[in-house]
Amino acid sequence: MSNEKTFVNNLFGTIGLPQDQYASIKEDSKSENEETVVNVDKENEEIDPIKWIESEFYIPELMAPLVLYPYQKAALREAYRTDSEGNYLYSLVIWGDIKKSAKSTIAAAVALERARRTPYGSFRIAANSKDQADSRVSYYLRRAISLNPRLNQTVRTKLYNVLLPNHCFIQSVPLNPKTVAGGNDDMVSFSELWAADNNLAQECWTELTLSPTKYGKSQRWVDTYAGYHDVSILLERLYLQGREGYLVETDIPGLELYANPETQILMLWNTQPRLPWQTTKYYAQEAGVLTETEFNRIHRNQWASSVSEFVPEAWWTGCIQPVPEPKKFDCIAIGVDAAVKGDCFAIVGVSKHGDLIVPRFVKIWTPPKHGKINFNNKDNPYDENYPQGYLRTLIRDNNVVIVGYDPYQLHSMMTELENENLSWFYEFGQVKERLEADKQLYDFIAHRKVANPENSDLTNHILNADAEMQGEKHLRIVKRSESSKVDAAVAFSMATYLAVENIPD
Repeated sequence: MSNEKTFVNNLFGTIGLPQDQYASIKEDSKSENEETVVNVDKENEEIDPIKWIESEFYIPELMAPLVLYPYQKAALREAYRTDSEGNYLYSLVIWGDIKKSAKSTIAAAVALERARRTPYGSFRIAANSKDQADSRVSYYLRRAISLNPRLNQTVRTKLYNVLLPNHCFIQSVPLNPKTVAGGNDDMVSFSELWAADNNLAQECWTELTLSPTKYGKSQRWVDTYAGYHDVSILLERLYLQGREGYLVETDIPGLELYANPETQILMLWNTQPRLPWQTTKYYAQEAGVLTETEFNRIHRNQWASSVSEFVPEAWWTGCIQPVPEPKKFDCIAIGVDAAVKGDCFAIVGVSKHGDLIVPRFVKIWTPPKHGKINFNNKDNPYDENYPQGYLRTLIRDNNVVIVGYDPYQLHSMMTELENENLSWFYEFGQVKERLEADKQLYDFIAHRKVANPENSDLTNHILNADAEMQGEKHLRIVKRSESSKVDAAVAFSMATYLAVENIPD
């Protein structure tokens, strides 16, 4: 079988083009493609890669080619550097930059620029999921092709894949060892490597290693910002290797561009705003919706601990304020977090007054040493010394519209109460909903949208809490230590979330 036929057959299996369709595309553009390949070879000699990007890689914001800024050009020139034999000095380029610095756009531009002068090349764009791979680098690459009046006539796109006239193929792939193994790639691009935090990602990184047959002619390219210590293990290891190198001399003051000849790593690690749209007003807005840790991670490219203080004591103290007097028919949302032993059983009920959340009821049960919490008094179902009796009494005496609970320990108890039609009982999701609820409570405390009832139990649980970051806009309330109790904070979080969703203004 000829090399061309082998390539075509492999291409069918990858992007699913029918053979007759490929044959038609090939026939229609045969003469044009042959001429284009010659032109590409000519471009290789005459057009500087950075000039090509600034003349051919289109973006919709300008409806014209991308404009690179001085620090970006300095880093790109170093990334493209070759030795006397024409081999790249760096086999791995880590493009670490703050959010909204066009790092994914630049990765796409580099991939397309290199592909246009790599006949029969193989390029892969990998990310933590197929959607993520396509939504950033690959999407920007295809978008640039569609906007460029010259390229959109000669470059073919199919779903997540691109076929250039010189038969170079660009494919988007998720980080899955089954789909990425066995490549012989000229370039592999990884997007947002900070989120590759599991063994599967490490396996994929290994499978996507560069082939010895293309040593010096191939590169791996990572675009990302900082991750979490001891969580973003793959990126952190590469980052530390990059930092072991020396600072490359450039004309850009303070540019953190590291070269490590021993590992052939070039690492840009920019930590400051350098672009005209990265304004003081933009960062003031972002500081209002992100935790300090997350703000510094994505907007200053600083490594973060995955666990930090939930809220400063001053924030919680600042929430002490006059609150409306309770009324008999105020709508109440209740959150319940429970443990049989070790942790506490907490019930928190809140009311809503405009934008203000007011804790009205806080009750905590602590298990005896080496003992367990009993949920109810079988002889008196309304005995308030027991969690079930206290909850029954709250529902009986107040306008309770919803009770949210963690079903892990409470399914049986809540099912019994639900069967009595006492109120609306809601199994509170402990993944997506908890992350949203805990971040919402953080925001509400930061902006004094909750009232501190000066309840010592609730205060202790709030101040015992740490926040485990889950991406840019989610967090989970966790215990600072094994002896710390945070159950009332968790119940408060659930109750607040349910009040916002279910109690009208």
